[in-house]
Amino acid sequence: LYEALRADTTSLFLRESSGQLRMVAQRNIDLTRARIVFGPDEGLIALAMREDRVVHVPDTAANAHYLATGFDRPRSLLAIPLHPPAGPSAALCVVRRRVYAFTDDEVQFATIMASVAAQSLGNATIFHRMQRITMEQTTLYEIAQAATFSDSVRNFAGRAIDALARALSATGCAVGFVRSRLGEHIDAEPIVSPPLSPFGRARCNAFVAELEDNPAAATLALRCTVGPQGERLILVPIVVRGEPVAVIGWETRRPLGHDSLDPLEDDPARGQWGTPVAPPSGALPASVTLPLTEEEATFIANVAQQLALGIENLRLRARDLNVLRSLSALPASRPHLNQLRHEIIHEVAQAFAPAGVALLLRDDEGVPHIAATTTAANAAWLKQATSLAKETQPQEFLQRRGIALGALIADYEPFGWLALKQTGANRLSSDRALLFTSLAGAAALLLHNARLHLMAREAAVDRERQRIAREIHDGVAQNLAHVLLRLELIDRLIATDPDRAHHEALATREVLFASLNDLRQSIAALAPTQLEQLGLAGAVQAILDDISTNTPDLAVEFTCDDNEALPPELQLQAYRIIQEALTNIRKHAHAHHAWVHVTLGPDATLHVTIRDDGQGFAGDLTRVPSGHFGLVGMRDRVLDFGGQFTLASTPGAGTHIAVTLPVPLAA
Repeated sequence: LYEALRADTTSLFLRESSGQLRMVAQRNIDLTRARIVFGPDEGLIALAMREDRVVHVPDTAANAHYLATGFDRPRSLLAIPLHPPAGPSAALCVVRRRVYAFTDDEVQFATIMASVAAQSLGNATIFHRMQRITMEQTTLYEIAQAATFSDSVRNFAGRAIDALARALSATGCAVGFVRSRLGEHIDAEPIVSPPLSPFGRARCNAFVAELEDNPAAATLALRCTVGPQGERLILVPIVVRGEPVAVIGWETRRPLGHDSLDPLEDDPARGQWGTPVAPPSGALPASVTLPLTEEEATFIANVAQQLALGIENLRLRARDLNVLRSLSALPASRPHLNQLRHEIIHEVAQAFAPAGVALLLRDDEGVPHIAATTTAANAAWLKQATSLAKETQPQEFLQRRGIALGALIADYEPFGWLALKQTGANRLSSDRALLFTSLAGAAALLLHNARLHLMAREAAVDRERQRIAREIHDGVAQNLAHVLLRLELIDRLIATDPDRAHHEALATREVLFASLNDLRQSIAALAPTQLEQLGLAGAVQAILDDISTNTPDLAVEFTCDDNEALPPELQLQAYRIIQEALTNIRKHAHAHHAWVHVTLGPDATLHVTIRDDGQGFAGDLTRVPSGHFGLVGMRDRVLDFGGQFTLASTPGAGTHIAVTLPVPLAA
C-alpha cells in the first residue's frame, strides 16, 4: 500500500483484549507517532495523527473505510477497519501529504487490499495459534515424562525448566524450593538453566523467602514484571495440597503466545516495554506489573498444575519406596512372630494413612483368622474382610465393599491375606493397588522367612540337645556308672580288705573330679562367651589353654587366618567343630600331638582341618567306636550347614578331619 498509493505513512494496528490497537508495523517518513483506540462501545476508532489532533472514525460493518482530513488536507487520511475470520480486529491507516486527496479508484484498491490483508491475518492467527497449542502440549508432555523418569524432585525440576526454556525461548529459567514445605532433604540452592538475570534471580529468591515466611502469599497465583533491561519475568508458585513447595520463574524478551513482532519502543500503549526502570539505591530493582493474555494465563496454570502433580507423585513414590525398604529391612529372625506381624501392619498403615490394616492368616483347616490389626479386633470392617476372605477364591489382589485384600503367598500356596480399609476411600487407584500388592508380597516373604528361621532355630536346639546327650552319655554318664560300680566294690571290701577299699575310694574320687570337669566344660560350651568377646581365634586359644592345663601330655599346634569379617553364625559352627574334635582327641585318641588349621579359601569357603597322632580306629562313621558319638555330631552339623565333611583314620596312625563351610550361605 505504501508503494502503490505513494503514501507518506502506512501503519497496521492489531486490537488487544484491553480494547486498544497496538501498532505492529509501519512505513513512515516523518510522522512522529500514531494511535488508534476503540471506544467503549466499540463503535469509534480514534486516530491521533498528532498530539493536538484527534480524528474520530466510525467502525461499523457498513463502513468499509473512512476518509478524513489530515495535515489540513482533505481526503489525505484513509482508515480501513479489518475484520479477520480469526484473531483480533485490526485497522489499516494510510496518510498522504505530498499527493493530496485519495481518488475513488485508490480507495477501492485499498479496500480490496485490506480484505486480502484481513484474510492473511486470519490465516496467520490460526497458524500461530496452532503453533502455540503444539508448543504448550509438547511442553506439558515433556514435563509429564520428566516426572515419570526422574528419581527425585530436584532432578524432575531440572528437566522441567529445561523443557520450559526450550519451548519459550527463555533467556533465563530457574526453580527455587520452599524447604520448610518440601522437606529438609532438598538442596536450598535453586536450579538454573539458562541463568536468570541479576534482577530475575533476586526476585525469585525474594519470592521463595516470602513463601517460607508466609505461605498465604501463594494465593497471589503468579507475578509478571519487567526488569531494568526490558526482560519480562514471570514467577509462578507451585502449590501441592494447599502448600507452596517451589517457585518457577523464566525471563523472555517478548510476550508469551504472541507473534514474532516485537512491540515498538515508542508505542505509548506499551511504553512500559521500552524505557528501562532505574532501580532505587540499596533496594531491589523496581518493576512494572504487566497484564497477561487469557492464553498466557491458561498455559501458565497448566504448567503449574503439571509441576505440582509431578512433585506430588515423586513425593508419594519416595514415601512408597521408603515403606518398601523399611518393610524389607525388618529382621525375620524373631523369638516370636507377633512382634513381626504388628511391625508389618504398622508399616503398611503408614503408607496408606489414614487406614486400618490387618493380617488374616489361615489355620490348619484353611479358615482365616485375625493375627494382627491396627484397629479394634471387633471393628465392623474386620468382620467384612474375614467374610470376604472366606467367600472368595485365593487371588493376588481383590477389592470389594471398600476393602482391599492382598494374598500372602509362599511356595505357590496362599497362607493368608493382608487386609486394608482406607478412611474415606472406596477403591484404590491402579498405582496404589500396585503398591499394596507389592507390600503384601514383601510381607508374605518376610513371614515365610520368619517361620523358616523359627524352624531352623528349633532344629538347632534339637541338634544341641543331641550333642549334649552324646557328651553326657560319652563322658559323665559312663563315669558315673563306673563310680557306681566302684562304690559297690568298696562296700564289699570295707569289712574284708580295708586297704584295698581305701585305694578304690581314692580312684573313685579321681573319676568324680574328671566327671565334674567334663560337666563344667559342657556347661561352658552351651554359651561360648569367649567367641563373642575374643572371636574365633581367641575362643579356640582359650580351649587350648584349658587343654595345656588339664591335659599337659597333649600339645596342640593352632593356626588361623584373619576371620573378623566372617559372619557370626559361621564362626560359631567352626568353633563347635573344633571344640568337638579336640574333646574327642583328649578323651579317646591317646595322642601326644594335634594340629588345627583354619584358612579362608579363594572360592568363598572356610576350611578347617584337625589332625592327631593318636591310636586312630578302623571303619567309617556307620560303625563308630564306642565313645566317638561326637564325630557323628560334627558330620551332621557340617552337612546341615551346607558344607562338606571328610574323615580319614587308621589304627595306630591317628585321625584326620577336613571340613569345608560355605561363607555366602552363612551370610
